Amino acid sequence: MFPLIQMASFRLLGVSLFSARLTPAPFSVAMSGLVVLLVRRFADPITALLAVVLLATNFINYYLGKPVYFYQLIEKLPEP
Repeated sequence: MFPLIQMASFRLLGVSLFSARLTPAPFSVAMSGLVVLLVRRFADPITALLAVVLLATNFINYYLGKPVYFYQLIEKLPEP
């Protein structure tokens, strides 16, 4: 699903660093929302807030949420 949305972003906005970074952002926000809903179902709102803060500050989540390092290299290539 992610590659299809990434492809749509590239077709609409062109291949750029901005369009590559635009795709993971909604997935990150949606994951945070799902964590809040899931944790609030089993615990109190304070625990849900703590879970989202821990998720947002987790290095692995940050690293996987920005799969654009390859596209940074593409931008540095000279035009044909």
